[in-house]
Amino acid sequence: MTKTHTTRKALLMSVLSLMLCFSMLIGTTFAWFTDTVTSAGNIIKTGKLDVELHWADGAKAVPTAEADWADASTGAIFDYDNWEPGYVQVRHIRIANKGTLAFKYKVSIIANGEVSDLAKVIDVYYVDPAIQVTDRADLNSVPKLGTLDQVLAKLGETGNGTLEKGDSDVITIAFKMQETAGNEYQEKSIGSDFSVQLLATQLAFEGDSFDNKYDVEATYLNKDADGAWLINNMDELFYFSNDVNSGNAYSGETVKLTADIDLAGYNWIPIGAGDVNGQWIGFNGIFDGQGHTISNMKITKGGGWNGLFGLVGRGTSTFTESISNVNLKNVVIENANRMTGGVVGQMYGNIENCHVEGITITAVPNWAGSAYDNGDKVGGIVGWLGDNGNYHYIKGCSATNVTLKAYRDVGGIAGYIGSSTIVENCAVDTVNITVDQITNHYGNKDANAGGVVGRIYSTPVTIQNNTEANVTITVPKMVSTAAELAAAIANGGEVVLINDIVMNNSVNLSNADFVLDGNGHTITMADGATNTHALFDITGGKATIKNVTFDGIKDGAIVRTVGVEFNANNVTAVNGNHTQVQGIFRLLGKSTIENCTFKNNVCNMVISLNYDGANNDPQIVKNCVFEKNTCNATAVVYYVKGASATIDGNKFVENNVTVTGGSNAATLYMGFQENTTITNNVFENNTVNGGTSKRIAGAIMIGYEAVITGNSFVGNKVTGVNAKANDVAAAAYYTDIDLSGNYWGGSAPVENDDYYNEYPSNHSVIINDYLTTYGD
Repeated sequence: MTKTHTTRKALLMSVLSLMLCFSMLIGTTFAWFTDTVTSAGNIIKTGKLDVELHWADGAKAVPTAEADWADASTGAIFDYDNWEPGYVQVRHIRIANKGTLAFKYKVSIIANGEVSDLAKVIDVYYVDPAIQVTDRADLNSVPKLGTLDQVLAKLGETGNGTLEKGDSDVITIAFKMQETAGNEYQEKSIGSDFSVQLLATQLAFEGDSFDNKYDVEATYLNKDADGAWLINNMDELFYFSNDVNSGNAYSGETVKLTADIDLAGYNWIPIGAGDVNGQWIGFNGIFDGQGHTISNMKITKGGGWNGLFGLVGRGTSTFTESISNVNLKNVVIENANRMTGGVVGQMYGNIENCHVEGITITAVPNWAGSAYDNGDKVGGIVGWLGDNGNYHYIKGCSATNVTLKAYRDVGGIAGYIGSSTIVENCAVDTVNITVDQITNHYGNKDANAGGVVGRIYSTPVTIQNNTEANVTITVPKMVSTAAELAAAIANGGEVVLINDIVMNNSVNLSNADFVLDGNGHTITMADGATNTHALFDITGGKATIKNVTFDGIKDGAIVRTVGVEFNANNVTAVNGNHTQVQGIFRLLGKSTIENCTFKNNVCNMVISLNYDGANNDPQIVKNCVFEKNTCNATAVVYYVKGASATIDGNKFVENNVTVTGGSNAATLYMGFQENTTITNNVFENNTVNGGTSKRIAGAIMIGYEAVITGNSFVGNKVTGVNAKANDVAAAAYYTDIDLSGNYWGGSAPVENDDYYNEYPSNHSVIINDYLTTYGD
């Protein structure tokens, strides 16, 4: 039998995928015979369908002995993990028909992740028939297909081939990393998420009493007695997706799922690619999940038409398509833009008794940078449902634990429905929807977001007997001026900057509840602007400020709170000149300051917490940087009193604190704060200039027992008449203070000017051990 060119094409496709991650998925179909039968004196015996893939070292001669071939289904063909410029790996590849029947086969590539830039510097060589490559120089005389990323770009098509019984084909493939590859390719992998699917079925070759056409209609999926196509496992589900995306719409046919399928570790390609260069590629049949569950479905391909199905019913559709009785569990869809849902992205037909448990979808506006304003169409079950006037419906469906982020037209069940559509007896629970109109700056538009349905395109529609519970819809307000900012945060909710802001006056708020997301922008003050107490002076309520830089703020504080639950995350304050007593953050109430940077500021204190000592709230300062700030009162960070204090993972570097008279002072001043944890901080080259007090420390002043461990003290200094502690001043008045487990320059600390002092000494400072490595 003559082997076709497509045999080699399919073989190459499979080998390239195997290099990335080999997962041999073999499907064999015996739909055209059923049994082995024996009768007296006669033998009727079925043939055997058996396909194998093997490999051998390409630097050696093509093996003639069977023992010299390795079974590719048991491991990777290309498995070297320390590639460098100039490295070459060569393999002989053999696909073999080990059965007694001729077969036809399809090879499909299943992408489970994105291919990295490393593929751009891997050259691919292909030799047919196979040859021994004894030296790198031999590659100069063999055909080069291109770089690996160029070759992989052609793998979307399905390869087809045929082989007679006992036949095989052997080729040689080499991969070489280009000598010119630079350091930017270090510690990269091609991508470990590619598999190959090889399905074989009998070929119209062997003859019976009449001809060899009895099995000309052999297929890769089986049918039941009613003529419905059956999907029995993951391999066949991937085949079904590939078949539809190759143009087989299964028009008017029924497909049934016969088993639960777990897609963990694979990147799902939706069934129905949608609009492909003006051609609609979708499923135009009936899909019945028969109550089975598909779990751990992940889609990262980007673009539109995402879900278990991408597109159902379009083009030559009669709009009688349906999806029913299928369950999805643990679904993640990333980088989508439109027509996206858990079960189906765009549906012209009916959906019934489908359930999604645990789904996260992140979508951005389509056609970034254009004037597009038609929404994403994103839903927990379906993105787009209905074609005006065709009376499509979704009934008896549910979605729980749903997290959706999209531009607009987004709902827990359906993102968008057309007129004459019915949504009935559906339920949602624990739905969190964020309307993202920040990405690409499309502006403040109608959100069209809802717990069950996002957007109703036009009436009439029927929406009845649906339930929703625990639904949260967040629609951030975008602002670009100081006036818009003041008005937006006064109204509450999430406010996002889309431009840098110049403030002219302070913003005074009472019982506000807002989140200000700077979105990476900067807030400054205009010349002559007024800031008496604080740029944001807040009394009561809740406030969060994040992802913003304050540059050159002067006079009063940036934030002053009274009785406010306040959070700051990823806030940068630089070059400020805060002449008022408030400092930079002056906080009275429960406060958490994380991942913030304070640098080159002049102020009384950078942060003062519970500054009047009247409130008993917990305070956290974590993973922040305090660098080169000049403070004229007490401390860089100053605690008065609270229910608890946590200072963890911060860096205090080259700050300068100056006080006069008998005032106490330190870089971190805890006073007599109880329930304190001071861990994993770095205090380096800070200077504290004191007056006559003995409670002066270059790093920490502490008065109560606390957890103080994992900190590093390096190069801190104090000055003053009675100053005796470059690092820690411990007022051991009420209890012993344990300073074990810290770094003091590598040596054992002793009570002297270089390390610590205790005053008064009613109790003791305890140091049982110390760290010998900086920053541990």
